[in-house]
Amino acid sequence: MIKEAHVCSQCRHKFSVPTDPNFKSWELCCKKKSKDVNPCGGLTDCELFEEEMV
Repeated sequence: MIKEAHVCSQCRHKFSVPTDPNFKSWELCCKKKSKDVNPCGGLTDCELFEEEMV
């Protein structure tokens, strides 16, 4: 079975959260499905991907 992979950093459901108290490092989270998010912004096989409109 072939699955299509998506990039979290290009999805409209992403948002960034700080990972340290000084706001020097951040990771991605997902508004819809947090268990499938790639916190580095890379590939995921999440089925809820919607391309971010620039």
